[in-house]
Amino acid sequence: GFFFTSQVAGSFPVYTCQRTSSGKVDRFMSSDSNCEGNQVNGQLGYLLSGSSFTAPSKQVVVRRQTQWKWTGNPSGAWTATTYDDSAWTTSTAPFGSSQYSNSVTRLPFPNPHLVGFRKSFSVPSGATQAYLFVASDNYATMYINGKQVDAESSGHGAGQYWNRLISIPLSYLNVGGNNVVSGVLTSWSSDWYFFDAEIISYSSTGSAPAPSPVTPTTPSPSPSV
Repeated sequence: GFFFTSQVAGSFPVYTCQRTSSGKVDRFMSSDSNCEGNQVNGQLGYLLSGSSFTAPSKQVVVRRQTQWKWTGNPSGAWTATTYDDSAWTTSTAPFGSSQYSNSVTRLPFPNPHLVGFRKSFSVPSGATQAYLFVASDNYATMYINGKQVDAESSGHGAGQYWNRLISIPLSYLNVGGNNVVSGVLTSWSSDWYFFDAEIISYSSTGSAPAPSPVTPTTPSPSPSV
């Protein structure tokens, strides 16, 4: 069978359960919402069984911890697909301030206030879903082929890897060449900074949609805001 985070045709909910006997804890899964009279810890997801579903094909088209072009305080139409970024610096993500022990490329502080990032990638034919993962400290605005797909309205630390998950409209993507752009703002009152991103595409010939991607693990350190 296959697990989904939202219900699809033919699937049924599955719950995580717990029973305690003689001081020993037994954890199990059940389709009974009352966990057969035991403690209910929460809903795990939805299970689809049978042979009518074809598992989706997953492809990471932009990998984390790879090279991006970047510059401080970019000017001009720098989010456009046709923008000439040949003068920008090429470095490896994650980008971060000294507080992040896992950052590969250290960026200077307190300036630039805005850092622009650009990267080219390719999407295979037959994609049915695409997701953009972002880890940023502080505000990140994301563009796909010149179209804005996400803009944060409040500040935060990069509390988890990832702190943003965006579903990319398929109409924004090309079969073949594409471009992803990020603008990350630092706070004038803070010297925390971090950025990395990943894009995953799915294709499926089955009757059910592709399952949502699983959120990766938390980075070190996790700053307080």
